[in-house]
Amino acid sequence: MKKLSAIFFTFLIGFVGVGCDSNGDNDDPSIADLLVGVWELTGVSDADGDQFTVFAQGFNSLEFTFTQAGAITIGIDAIDDAGDTVITGTYSIDEAASRIAVTTEAEGVPIILNFTYAFNGDDEVTFAADSVTSILLNALLVTTLQGSISLTISRT
Repeated sequence: MKKLSAIFFTFLIGFVGVGCDSNGDNDDPSIADLLVGVWELTGVSDADGDQFTVFAQGFNSLEFTFTQAGAITIGIDAIDDAGDTVITGTYSIDEAASRIAVTTEAEGVPIILNFTYAFNGDDEVTFAADSVTSILLNALLVTTLQGSISLTISRT
């Protein structure tokens, strides 16, 4: 009888646990769902503050495209056409830590760019680069931003 009670109790706890799944009725989109689409760079800051005006002197635009499948494309339209390029890669999101990792490569060498993210409504997000990513961004974009870099993008 004790075995039967233990089995029934285990079953009951499992049933109640499944029945109380908080994600089952949650209609909130995931961060990946929110990112899907085309975004344009609308803000840049570093340790010295707002650098968008200085940054924009070298670029007509930076366009970010996120797909549902986890692919990212960054189209760079530089003032000097020789600087135009497209960076492709993948991204993964850790919603619990509000982090996004972008994996790409430069000259055949894999690069991982790590950011924390913060949404400002549904149509604007700010990515704050860690220290290594800030150095890599300067190398990839041929910029001289100082310290920690933040990029703000807006949905187009």
